[in-house]
Amino acid sequence: MRTLVTSLFIFVLANAAVAEDYNFSTIRSSDSSDWEFMISPTLGIPASSGDLTIDSVGTTDLDVGLGDTPSNYRPWLGLDFEMIHQPSRLGLALGISYTDLENSINGPDRFFSFDADLSRLQMDALILFRLIDGDSTVDLYGGVQLTQYSVQAGGQDPSGFIDYNEDYDIIDPVIGLRASPALTDTLSLHLQGDTSIGGDSDTMTNASAGLIWQQNEVLALAFLYQVQWLDFKDDDGFELDTVTHGPTFGLQFRFGS
Repeated sequence: MRTLVTSLFIFVLANAAVAEDYNFSTIRSSDSSDWEFMISPTLGIPASSGDLTIDSVGTTDLDVGLGDTPSNYRPWLGLDFEMIHQPSRLGLALGISYTDLENSINGPDRFFSFDADLSRLQMDALILFRLIDGDSTVDLYGGVQLTQYSVQAGGQDPSGFIDYNEDYDIIDPVIGLRASPALTDTLSLHLQGDTSIGGDSDTMTNASAGLIWQQNEVLALAFLYQVQWLDFKDDDGFELDTVTHGPTFGLQFRFGS
């Protein structure tokens, strides 16, 4: 429930920021064709490596390769929505993604057995400004990123059984840049990166690169490789220092002007 309330609060703030920046008298009088919309579902294969520290357990290694995820049926799922008002070049972007890395963490040597599940739910609420428009585009964006990590771990050691089950909400303001230079009439390069600027995490940096293949006026195929660097510490002794990465495939549906 706390996460739901926090998420709703972030989205309300984002919409309030849009209302502040937009000239609504102009937008209300504009034609509906002034708007561009994009909806993009994505599917990927995540890999992750780094260190996970739990106060009652110690530091464990997180090392999940791209070949491990399909065997555990744990895809990387995402959904993005964007709307851009052409005369003003201002827009709003909302995104959500989910990964679950189960049975993927090696416990300290003292454990006879150890099992862990690390899942990540990430939501973005961003304001966009299109710096360059046309066949090639460049967008500057900023907003709020909420990342929830759910950690479930249990193990048997000489002292008995240890059970750990906690959720951690990481809220970061972010700023970033996205460029889509056109290579041909139907093929574009995708380059994107953003970073946190003083939120809950010590470091939260996202980057992606790949190709966008336009099929027609409505549909495009996106072949991307995404990377996220995270360094987070909590007061109760929880630390997460990881790199999560992997290839993703997306469908981009565009309509409007």
